[in-house]
Amino acid sequence: MDEPEPRSAKDAPHVKKTLEHADDLYDAGSYQECLTTLLDLLENYHMAVLPRMKVLIMLSTLVEDWQYAEDWRLNAEDIYLYCERHRNEVFDDIVLRAFRTTLA
Repeated sequence: MDEPEPRSAKDAPHVKKTLEHADDLYDAGSYQECLTTLLDLLENYHMAVLPRMKVLIMLSTLVEDWQYAEDWRLNAEDIYLYCERHRNEVFDDIVLRAFRTTLA
């Protein structure tokens, strides 16, 4: 019997497409719609660490409540520190550098 595909792998194309849409919404100034889109991703999908970090960073810039913003920022920072610590095992410098450019 075949094992079911992990949800994060199955949903990866949807997560990528939705993140691109959220980027477009942010660039267009549709911050509330962007916030709603990102919250849906965070609450309903298992994401790989880099997309999850991007969602957390974007959310932290969109909310007015500093407690939520700070919590999301700290979670993103924890993920980044994990990636830095395990750079040779899981992530290499090229991947992390390319990811940082997507945040600019």
